[in-house]
Amino acid sequence: VAVVKFIEPLKDRLSSHVQADIQALASQSAAIVASVDAGVRAEMEAALEETRRRVEELARAVDQCAPWLEVQDGIQSSLELHKSALTSQLDEALDAHRREASRHHDLFREEVSRQQL
Repeated sequence: VAVVKFIEPLKDRLSSHVQADIQALASQSAAIVASVDAGVRAEMEAALEETRRRVEELARAVDQCAPWLEVQDGIQSSLELHKSALTSQLDEALDAHRREASRHHDLFREEVSRQQL
């Protein structure tokens, strides 16, 4: 009985110390989580701001390039029209050259036939 009377107060004191330690650890854990959360949030906001800045830079670059792209499209269309016209002229010139070559060939054969007679 004396041992039980001696152990009971120790047990109560030990229990209250354990509970106090648990509460302190819970408070520390909450503070750590809040600190980490704030740090992560700050890093995410900084990364988001950097991304936003880069997107704005790219948008400005695209805006600056747009007139040149329109000019390039116009040049490309013009070049295609010129290519088509030149191709047609070349085809006509080749056809004329073939007709002329065929005529000369026919004249040459006629001349050879006359000389053989």
